[in-house]
Amino acid sequence: MSLNKRVIAGGPPPEVGTFGILTWTGNGQTGRAISGLTFTPDFVWVKERSSGSSHYLHNTARGITKYLSTDNYNVEGTDSNTTTNVFYGGFTVGSDSAHNDTNVTYVAWCWKINGGTTSSNTSGSITSTVEANTAAGISIVQYTGTQNNQSVGHGLGGAAEFIFVKAADAGNGWPAMHMGDGTSKYWGYRLNETGLDTGNGAYFWQNFTPNSTIFKVGGSDESNRSGNLHIAYCFRSISGVSKFGRYTSNASTKITTGFEPKLMMFKYANGGDWYIQNIECYDGATGSNGGKLIKRYLLANSASAEQSVSTGGVEVMSDGFYPTNWFNTTWGTIYMAWG
Repeated sequence: MSLNKRVIAGGPPPEVGTFGILTWTGNGQTGRAISGLTFTPDFVWVKERSSGSSHYLHNTARGITKYLSTDNYNVEGTDSNTTTNVFYGGFTVGSDSAHNDTNVTYVAWCWKINGGTTSSNTSGSITSTVEANTAAGISIVQYTGTQNNQSVGHGLGGAAEFIFVKAADAGNGWPAMHMGDGTSKYWGYRLNETGLDTGNGAYFWQNFTPNSTIFKVGGSDESNRSGNLHIAYCFRSISGVSKFGRYTSNASTKITTGFEPKLMMFKYANGGDWYIQNIECYDGATGSNGGKLIKRYLLANSASAEQSVSTGGVEVMSDGFYPTNWFNTTWGTIYMAWG
């Protein structure tokens, strides 16, 4: 009997997988269950599709009713009428307009981490609190800033390749770093903005390449504001699960991930929007290579509704994708993919 069909007496079936996508149309009701996953999610990223509304990032490390939004500078909010709890298979939403407004469409990208269980991490000069899933290559890290050069333990079990961080209790931006292709590294991003400021690499991250235990933060009041709590989302590539990289090839060259990408993020390495595309937005079109052509996209740095490219899209294959629209042969394009 296969693992995903075996049922444990008196309880849910075994948790299978670490990433999944849910979509729904709102009905305005409180306490609505959004389900369809094969695990209990710990990180739930919700975005309205058919109209404009902020991104809502919830996690069990902080408490699922709390949220931050990647498209603004706002402090952490708490609202029991947004995402109210998680369970095996999904989560519950209230009637909040950004989560369950009548006749509005939504998407949620969901990761399993560690059931909300955190541990103290003393690998860095700052003691951090970490909820990690090393098998999935994801951790949520909490630390209190000092506004001088420090190191922070991330608990990934391998070097982080993509990190974004937000001060929970300060109205600051979202510093982000991406390890590119291993030789070209990009430290000066903000997830809520379009640009690349190479000078901010030292200010945010000390221009330090993360190793298997830590990342470093500089004197920035965004990545390391004195006395403020910071939430860092850390990722690394795991075979068959996730892949982070950079390409400089043209639009007709396949980027191999080793799995069918379900969720992809793209950004031109020298700046521009953070494009998000996912397999649940597939409309049935076939690309020139026989793959699934995804035309619709959202922007991590914008509250705008889902948009669609007029021509092209991203062509998803069983082992990678053809970038088609999102490519830059001068600086390259950084990408993040989850399967």
